[in-house]
Amino acid sequence: MIRLAQLDAALDAALHSTSGPVTLGGLAGGVASLVLARLREKAGAPLVIVAPDGLRAALLADGLGAFLGRPDAAVVFPAWEHLPYQGVTPPHRLGAERMSVLARLALGDLPEALVVPAQTLLDRLPPRALVAASTRVLEVGGCYPRERLVADLVASGYVRVPQADDVGAMALRGDVLDVFPAGADLPVRLEFFDDSLESIRIFDPWGKSAAAADLRARVVIPPARDLILTPGTPACVRGHLQALADARGTPSSRVRAIVTDLEHGIVGVGLEDLLPAFYPTLDGLLDYLGAARASHLVVDEPDKVADRLRARADDLATRAARAAERPGELVFPVTAGWLAPEPVLAHLETTACLTLGRHRTFAGGDGTPRALTTRDLSELRRAIEAGLGAV
Repeated sequence: MIRLAQLDAALDAALHSTSGPVTLGGLAGGVASLVLARLREKAGAPLVIVAPDGLRAALLADGLGAFLGRPDAAVVFPAWEHLPYQGVTPPHRLGAERMSVLARLALGDLPEALVVPAQTLLDRLPPRALVAASTRVLEVGGCYPRERLVADLVASGYVRVPQADDVGAMALRGDVLDVFPAGADLPVRLEFFDDSLESIRIFDPWGKSAAAADLRARVVIPPARDLILTPGTPACVRGHLQALADARGTPSSRVRAIVTDLEHGIVGVGLEDLLPAFYPTLDGLLDYLGAARASHLVVDEPDKVADRLRARADDLATRAARAAERPGELVFPVTAGWLAPEPVLAHLETTACLTLGRHRTFAGGDGTPRALTTRDLSELRRAIEAGLGAV
């Protein structure tokens, strides 16, 4: 049982507190998602929810969408799954999904709820101004020189192929340009007359989706990777990498090879580890959130979030130190690619309106004790499952 009147009182206190977050506990099972859904409806503004890890973030997002009755209401900003300092390029679909979320934030389009695994708050990211400028918003009736459009898409990570059947792919055939945008479920078909965009329709290369052939008035095409090429990229990379090579004793021929590839539009395998070389400055996820419109911050299980952030920072420092032991390796200091955890934790503590936990206690920022009761329904669930199994 959950006492909704008491819950609503606690959420009202969270939205209007000026003395710190309301701490709400006793949230077993999917109750946390119910609490977040009611907070979203009461707030009338987007939520940003920090979860301890990716699995918890996915569960909260699924539950929140279910309680709101809008499955796409909650969006997860996924964490990288690859190990840094290994010279490995991460899965392109994951990178594209991350960039689709960053593009929305850079354009000020915060979803109803954004759920972020804690470790993503430490990532340094491409500058939000460049991500916004590199996101193409196309509308029917607009004039878009196709060769220029294709060149811009290639610079932001799209690949020309015979058929656009995977995220980040595009195919140009005469007056038709098929593009599979980052973060999309299906590609789009853009039909031109000369350089005028005459129609935008969902395009299903497999012929399995009922959404195929649906017309659209506009389409947003975010960058497909975090290494966005601009005319100034080769010079920027050369400057950063040459200084790093001098300090590390790396042969300058390696820097020249990387820069030469970039001058020809080629991004080599594993260059994601050299992200700090591609831009004069980098932003963090909190910078993107600050650029978006006002939202309410919620931290799920803050003790676990703090533990995960500190553990992530320790792991990164260890990996960076090991990589630096390899002679001549181009290795940036860990602070060039990631933020320190303590300033991030301080920001969460001072800006969160609500923290969630599984212990059965909570109190408001004013120190007034409150109570919330939930009941463990696992026995009932097992009984129902047993009964269904017997049918």
